[in-house]
Amino acid sequence: MGDVIGEDGTQPIPSQQRDDDVGGSTTLDIHTMALDTTQEKSCADYFLRPATLSPMRLVFDFDGTITQHDTIGELAQSAIRRKKHQTQRDLQPAWDDAVRKYLQDHQSYTANFTPPESERRTVEEEERFLAGLRPIEEASLTRVSHSGLLAGLEKSDLIQMGMEAVSTGRVGMTEGCQDLLEEALRGGAKVDVLSVNWSKSFIEGVLHKHAGGVNVVANDVSEDGSIHGPSSCTPPGIMTARDKVRAFRRIVGEDQQVVYFGDSATDLTCLLLCRGIVLARDKESSSLLKTLSRIGTDVPHVGSAQDHTDKRLFWARNFREVMQSGVLDATT
Repeated sequence: MGDVIGEDGTQPIPSQQRDDDVGGSTTLDIHTMALDTTQEKSCADYFLRPATLSPMRLVFDFDGTITQHDTIGELAQSAIRRKKHQTQRDLQPAWDDAVRKYLQDHQSYTANFTPPESERRTVEEEERFLAGLRPIEEASLTRVSHSGLLAGLEKSDLIQMGMEAVSTGRVGMTEGCQDLLEEALRGGAKVDVLSVNWSKSFIEGVLHKHAGGVNVVANDVSEDGSIHGPSSCTPPGIMTARDKVRAFRRIVGEDQQVVYFGDSATDLTCLLLCRGIVLARDKESSSLLKTLSRIGTDVPHVGSAQDHTDKRLFWARNFREVMQSGVLDATT
């Protein structure tokens, strides 16, 4: 289930318990200013000349980065509601069972992995742990596919589900994200979303205001309800940090001016390959920031970026902080 375990370490979300992953130099001309959370200005106020964004490439994780929370639960709940309305079949128990079994598998793997979390001190050890989760993710997708939860859903249905999730407020966007996307696209930047989410179409629905401008790379749902990865993925499917970094390399190609935004363990390697921003509600609750600290990577807040010119990785509570900080001014 990819990012089903929250970036803050909370347990996954069976359903109702939920609250709701070319070339050339450039300068992103944003006001560099101290953070002031009392100001009510739009993030767009901090872009002076959007055209200077080109040819920067911005790559975003989706769940917990663009959105405030993981959206797999909302995707499942939307499918459950549709099924019940169309066929009177209640698939809630099947979904709850899939989540329960996923949790059991994940907890068993974590408990038996060597070295344990407290003793993993290198990027390589952490990457090996994350790569080993693939069989668990594959088993989870198989359960969901066999349950019939997503069977019969067409691309248009999934897009509509994403649009409805936003319009009803069940999926909320991280503060400042809309403004950053709008200014980036207006300025000619390349914008990609790279996600372990089950449905590219659902993501496109959530991001419908930016349709045509954002390249989404993610898994998607076949009409028979099976979940498959992009055709370019080998092995098939985007499920783990290793899968994600393979896809990231294909997206980026030879581009040099790249910034990656992420919030969870599946984003770890991508964040370390280029200039990166970790999205976190606060430093203390972010499991990713704790992991980075454990493996010896210091991550200062974007508000102190001017004091850490040697750093390429920062963290922020939201995109408003990113835009105000000036951290994107230099992407080398």
